[in-house]
Amino acid sequence: MTVINTVTAGRAAVVTLAAAISLCCTPASATEVSSLSGATAITLPVDNSFTAGPETVAPGITWSSTYCCSVYGFNGPYNFGSNGEWNATDTNLTMIGLNNSGNTMTFSFASPVSGFGGFMNYYLPDSGIATIDAYNSSHTLIDSYTLTFTTSGEDTGQYVYLAESSADISYFTMSDAYIAIADLEVQGSPSSSVPEPATLSLLGLSLAGIGFARRRKVR
Repeated sequence: MTVINTVTAGRAAVVTLAAAISLCCTPASATEVSSLSGATAITLPVDNSFTAGPETVAPGITWSSTYCCSVYGFNGPYNFGSNGEWNATDTNLTMIGLNNSGNTMTFSFASPVSGFGGFMNYYLPDSGIATIDAYNSSHTLIDSYTLTFTTSGEDTGQYVYLAESSADISYFTMSDAYIAIADLEVQGSPSSSVPEPATLSLLGLSLAGIGFARRRKVR
């Protein structure tokens, strides 16, 4: 699996500076690219809700969480501790966030895709290990990636993209450490046939288990 990422001092800067893309913590097959080729940008709905889902993010993409009060379509101020803050002065970032440590949120593709990614951040310090896991249609783990970057300031974070050479990714999970994503991109064509909510809930529980709730970082 290819992993492409970069730390940025500002969200807009990374989009225009392809030269800033660097390779980190990648498997041997990884290559350096500036983006997911042919990826589709997914506009996250502005919902500003606290929920476990399931929610339909876009046709063929469904989200759910093992934590009751994850933030879905949130565009208000959100604090990641020493890793900075999103939307401190305006609402230019719409995010989906776990809003908890010790739980997992799952993005499900009705039809497998070859890649996904987006702008990410997580809470520091002392909020567990922020991880991203990709699974195939048999719920077999394809690959795992851990966020370890540090940053600070408003709307800072890291773009992370995970990609396969073929359309093998049916689910990806984001776990622990108040992990959050904005600017979601998908490489491939999810169909409009979305799994049943009960199936998604069982998947989230089987992949992550049920964690213990901790403090919420929305102010």
